[in-house]
Amino acid sequence: MDLVFPMILGSIIVVTLLLWFSGYYVLLKFVKKMETRWRRLSHLLHRLDRLSSEYLISLDTDGKLAPGTSQTIQRHIDDMHNPMLGRSEQLHAYAIVHERLEEIFDSVELAEDEQALQEMETDLQSTLTLVASASQAYDASVKRYNKSITTVPTKYVAGIHHFESQYLLDDSVKKWETKDQAPSN
Repeated sequence: MDLVFPMILGSIIVVTLLLWFSGYYVLLKFVKKMETRWRRLSHLLHRLDRLSSEYLISLDTDGKLAPGTSQTIQRHIDDMHNPMLGRSEQLHAYAIVHERLEEIFDSVELAEDEQALQEMETDLQSTLTLVASASQAYDASVKRYNKSITTVPTKYVAGIHHFESQYLLDDSVKKWETKDQAPSN
């Protein structure tokens, strides 16, 4: 009779610790996957920055761009890498850059002897496609993470350690109505 209370208390402590360890493991798994996807996306954004800068400089020196176009795009490219902006704001800046580059692809006619520019354009288009798919993969991992912090046992750990739900990139990009202005914090 004297051992009943310590056995019940010990069982509760063991179950609580097991739930905490399993919940923490699951949360860290989702956070790691989300951060891995963001690193991939960030790498692709840097590649886009490098390729688009070269492409815009080449078009600018050939006089194929309207005045101020490359500066406007460069400003949004800088916003893509601004650490003071959140991830959704950085992706919003990417959406603006993507839109502007697509307009340039449609409006600029390249001659057949401009192989270097055509190769740059092809590389840029493939990078834009890769960024779009990486963005979707990141959004999928954010959805899984957000779902995981609302289920047992991870909900318990998320509450203790203040894990917060993350914003989806697609939703945050759609909420801004002005196309030319990336949000500022």
